[in-house]
Amino acid sequence: MDFNLTSEQRMAVEAVQKMTARDLQPVLDAHDPDTPLPKEAMRGLLKICAGQGLTSARVPESAGGAGIPTLLFGLMFEQLPPVVGFAIVGQEATAARIALDSTPEQRERLLPDLIAANKIACTGSTEPDVGSDARGVKTRV
Repeated sequence: MDFNLTSEQRMAVEAVQKMTARDLQPVLDAHDPDTPLPKEAMRGLLKICAGQGLTSARVPESAGGAGIPTLLFGLMFEQLPPVVGFAIVGQEATAARIALDSTPEQRERLLPDLIAANKIACTGSTEPDVGSDARGVKTRV
């Protein structure tokens, strides 16, 4: 099995590394790392990532997405600063879910703004008896 990156994978990884150093890191450096980023700063970071297809990696090209293979998305993703990667997870996963499991009307209405990062996606979860306290979830075996 060959574990070497293809030339396409190397180019994509290098592009994200350059984007991070040139465009993302200066924004992060301008903010206190111990406080949440302002919404507009995060939107700006997501918009930068959208230019590399990171907000729509698993969204098929036929639905307006980047259609990036999963391995390549992972290689690109690991180049991101953690706070940006965390935001990309929610943005990209929401766009992918809508692309794959929604009505045509929902896709038309929601996907363009999510892919372009005009809207910021979020997710929530809840469990019986503990609400959103992930540490309080009890499982049975």
